[in-house]
Amino acid sequence: MTVPGDKFRIFISHKHQDHGLAVKVKNELEGLGTEPAIECFVSGSDIAAGANWRRAIKRNLTRSHLLLILFTKPSYDWDWCLYEAGLFTRFDKQDVRAVVALHDKAGSPPRPLSNLQGVVSTEKRLKEFLRKLCEEPWETTDDWLKGKIRCDDLEEASRREAKTIAAEFKRTVRTPRSDCYYPCHRIVLDLSACKDEDLEKGIPPGASVVISGPERTREHTLYNVFGVTYRDLLRWGDLVDNVTTDEPEWRVQLDSKFRRSTRRKSFGPITAGFHANNPNDERRFYVPEIYKIVFSHGRPVGLTVVLDRELLDSATGTERLALKPKDESVPRRE
Repeated sequence: MTVPGDKFRIFISHKHQDHGLAVKVKNELEGLGTEPAIECFVSGSDIAAGANWRRAIKRNLTRSHLLLILFTKPSYDWDWCLYEAGLFTRFDKQDVRAVVALHDKAGSPPRPLSNLQGVVSTEKRLKEFLRKLCEEPWETTDDWLKGKIRCDDLEEASRREAKTIAAEFKRTVRTPRSDCYYPCHRIVLDLSACKDEDLEKGIPPGASVVISGPERTREHTLYNVFGVTYRDLLRWGDLVDNVTTDEPEWRVQLDSKFRRSTRRKSFGPITAGFHANNPNDERRFYVPEIYKIVFSHGRPVGLTVVLDRELLDSATGTERLALKPKDESVPRRE
């Protein structure tokens, strides 16, 4: 339920790579309306340090009249933005006006948003959208009851803001980025602050999850596998606790392989795994493997664990198909 007020609130959903674009769009939109004013929320800029990030996201979503998704590059992982859209509205509704996806003219919005409004990021289309937003905001959102959003010289203002947003969107989409695709989910841990006695027991629960730099744990891995986000203060123990409540076989094996690898000894594959913390897909099952250990002065300071996804037997929902013995008596069809 939207909190009553005299401001038209817009929640700008974006990828962290496009944060600069989101701030630019926020500034242009807030400079458009005069009475009532337009207020935009951009995660990463409008959350105070130390605040509960997930709670702040949900609170601002419920306060907003419109969700604007900056859909720049289809190659990005858009799970989190779709999650925000899912919190904001119901996807089973056929007529949803309060979510708008701004996208490049050469592309289209994500498939789950195909039934929602889409605005091509050209000056012409953006100008039309901004004019309609001010003159008929009740046609853009479902719960705005305060009439027009007044603007000094709307024709000139909408033209100017549309030109600025279109140029910034085009620059963001066209700017080449060094991008790398990782076929497996991976968890990167910092072991430098861990005690030697803890390292001898296995992977220390207090090892920090690395979330910055080129060698980092990806946002979609944390959310899709463990149900957490970048803004949580994460340790290895937090991730383990989020997918299990006891001492499972996969962790026993993983700690054993870790101890062998710190002594620079080889080891075989792990034969156990865990269910992802994802209520939307109960068949997601992952097997962890130690991929890399970084040493400094003979001491392990970094660890990368990759998560290999396995399919489950749909009949039992528990057994790994990869571990089931093959029946050689049954001929295989080529």
